Amino acid sequence: MVKRTESINLNQNIIRYEIQYTRNRRLPSINTLADLINKEKIECLFEELINQVEKLNCIGDEDFSDISSRDREMYFAGQNGRFWDMEKELNRNTVKDKRKRYRAIQHKISKRNMIEEFAEKLKYKYKQLIET
Repeated sequence: MVKRTESINLNQNIIRYEIQYTRNRRLPSINTLADLINKEKIECLFEELINQVEKLNCIGDEDFSDISSRDREMYFAGQNGRFWDMEKELNRNTVKDKRKRYRAIQHKISKRNMIEEFAEKLKYKYKQLIET
């Protein structure tokens, strides 16, 4: 085990992604350590990872020329977590629609969707690993 304060020199790029479960929420399909050797349960766990990855925001390489100023405002407001907290507090019923609109704007202005590419690469790597 490595302490947080120790530096590790790795020869390749690594992305660390953590999902925190709170309020007694369990990992999907994993109840015991023995479940980690069951391929069907690992598949469910992997699907949860993909669902969480698809919720990520990727910023950079945007082209704002094809969207309205209102959509631009929505895009930049949507990048701020406090905006979503306030929307949940004030307009709980419209948050889902606004998130959907925000995702559509994100997709429209991105030259390429890095999150989808990343998810596809994860699926490919998972398939490689699970078949061995």
